[in-house]
Amino acid sequence: MSFYELKEIPITDLLTHLGHRPVSRAKGGRQWFYHSPLREDNNASFCVSSDKNLWYDFGTSRGGNVIDLARALNGDCSFKVAASWLEEQRRGFKQGPPLAASLVSNGPLRPDTEMENIQVLPLTNKALIGYLWSRGIPAEIGRRYCKEVQYDVRDRHFFALCFMNILGGMEIRNPFFKGSFGVKAPSVITLSKSERTPSCCVFEGFMDFLSYQTCDQSGSQGLHHPQFDQHGPEDRPLHSSL
Repeated sequence: MSFYELKEIPITDLLTHLGHRPVSRAKGGRQWFYHSPLREDNNASFCVSSDKNLWYDFGTSRGGNVIDLARALNGDCSFKVAASWLEEQRRGFKQGPPLAASLVSNGPLRPDTEMENIQVLPLTNKALIGYLWSRGIPAEIGRRYCKEVQYDVRDRHFFALCFMNILGGMEIRNPFFKGSFGVKAPSVITLSKSERTPSCCVFEGFMDFLSYQTCDQSGSQGLHHPQFDQHGPEDRPLHSSL
């Protein structure tokens, strides 16, 4: 194979062939996050850009194309050794359409089909509270409106923030993953159970809602309406369709 043919080998297909599966996807499925194949990694901090066919390991600040990855996987070997190894791996790929194409055609990874041993708990995890703090949201507000979810995916244990909706579904967030579990539906938070008002505040996602609550607590703006947190199937602000 020529140098250019080697560079066209999809990194996602190579990783799948080697037994590595993506943990999550972002930016419309263009970025894939894995547990690093180069080191012990519990945070899925190895990122692959599927459209550019490039990789970057946030834990080591290394990255490059598929040939660079082949060299890194083989002890920083020479280009000649890496090229020969890549050719050998490519011959072992399963026949059929590329993995990237098949997954894109089937839509994004769905954690709700793979999550097991799900536990929804009060928010106490210091790492998650630190994540909220990094977004400018105090722990007090996070604990008031969010829960902590712990779950297993493919025999690996994960934890994340969760925000419940009116049908029992949840939005799930941590620094490395953004997803959902269960039915998509709005989350409604009222200021009073006995009084009704003619208007409400609408937010695209729960992080926007938490940020607004933070501003209200600090006195940046008044909060006088019930809250309506929109988690629609198209993931867009409700006012854009009114």
